Amino acid sequence: MRVDLLKANTPSWLFEQWKIAYDLEPWGDDWLQTGVIAHAACQPHIKKRMNVEDFMPNHKRNVGLTDAAQVERLLAGMCGVAV
Repeated sequence: MRVDLLKANTPSWLFEQWKIAYDLEPWGDDWLQTGVIAHAACQPHIKKRMNVEDFMPNHKRNVGLTDAAQVERLLAGMCGVAV
């Protein structure tokens, strides 16, 4: 939906409810949230220093790879093996 149409057709009370809901439980970049959780869970158990971005898909880097190849690359990275 276009932002201008959303603004024109959304009552202010609904927008205020969305703001309250967001303050209680923010939503947004699901991959970033997943990356932070995966990083926190794995980092104490691996020798290689990794970044949150290492746990997020990089579509430019993974162009042409099958799902299985992407999973293999992710697991290899988590084990500290260069692919």
